Amino acid sequence: MNFRMIVYIVIALLAVVLLQYYQNRKRNEAFNSLLEHLNNQDYDGFDKQCESAEVQSFIPAYNLNFLRLNAALMRDDKQRIEDTIASFDSIRMNEAQKKALFDKCFYYYISTKNKEKAELYYQMLMSMKGNNEIYSYFYDTYVQEGTKYLDEILSKVESLNTQQKIPFYTLIADMYRNAKDDTNAKKYDEMVKAEIEKMKK
Repeated sequence: MNFRMIVYIVIALLAVVLLQYYQNRKRNEAFNSLLEHLNNQDYDGFDKQCESAEVQSFIPAYNLNFLRLNAALMRDDKQRIEDTIASFDSIRMNEAQKKALFDKCFYYYISTKNKEKAELYYQMLMSMKGNNEIYSYFYDTYVQEGTKYLDEILSKVESLNTQQKIPFYTLIADMYRNAKDDTNAKKYDEMVKAEIEKMKK
């Protein structure tokens, strides 16, 4: 390999590195600007920037749509949420991206008491590899209104840290409500409040 060829290769590699740096910087700038709009609840500014050439060029379609979904959830705009979820059908996703989307949809439909769609996303999550038992806890409690996992969760919850306990205490309270045991449901509601107070100190 002659000297001139080595120089050409070095220049080409340098150009690739500089282009990558430029793209990463522009992507981070665009992403941070969108987050700033959301943090300020400036949804009109967020929508406008989403349509800009810079954002369309530098932020991958999945990431942009995921931000749009979060914005729709923050607005509690049900039609926009449904439209944004549907728009993922045209985007190629890897397994991690699918799981993140399905997870968000599952908990959203549980929160809106849409059992049919919660069931759909539960089945999709359970078909994926990984530790999915947490979805079964929520599915049984909120979709089937059951208490199947009550003893299992009671046995493991005390070994969890404060932040982990709060959602499980809430889950336990709702399981007791499903069992028509209002006394224990109130007990765990109070435990949730106590754990939240601990976090504030």
